[in-house]
Amino acid sequence: MGTPHPRWGEQVTAVIVLKGEETNKEDLRRQIDSLDALASYKRPRRIEFVPSLPRTGSGKVNKALLKQQYHTI
Repeated sequence: MGTPHPRWGEQVTAVIVLKGEETNKEDLRRQIDSLDALASYKRPRRIEFVPSLPRTGSGKVNKALLKQQYHTI
């Protein structure tokens, strides 16, 4: 999702729930950077691991609340 960035205005942020796998931000960043098909400006600059994503009453990801939680520079 897009979150504020002081220089560029907005940056790509990945909020990730791990399911039984262990990884760290550096390993994930290396995997993402190895994807030649993904343009560099589309790659997440910020990566956050969370235990769960906020949900609406119908079980969908609450994108508005998620953006609000990570709307910091």
